[in-house]
Amino acid sequence: MTVENRFEPGDHAKARQRAVLLAELRQGPVTTIQAREALGIMSPAARVLELRRSGLDILTVRARIVDSAGALHAMARYVLRDGGAA
Repeated sequence: MTVENRFEPGDHAKARQRAVLLAELRQGPVTTIQAREALGIMSPAARVLELRRSGLDILTVRARIVDSAGALHAMARYVLRDGGAA
């Protein structure tokens, strides 16, 4: 049996991910693990870069976080500063 993957990442998917991530950042800091596990954004650093290029002021703080399996990871915690305006 062959399973066809019909997902084609493109501007629409990226735009949705940016919107979801920005909404979450407006509620508070977001870690790499949160973005991946809770928001379904597999490349949060790329979406943050795109948001920064659009003029938002997002700080990256290095953090050590325990994942859902109990493993400790060094990762990014993203913080939207001053409402996001750069």
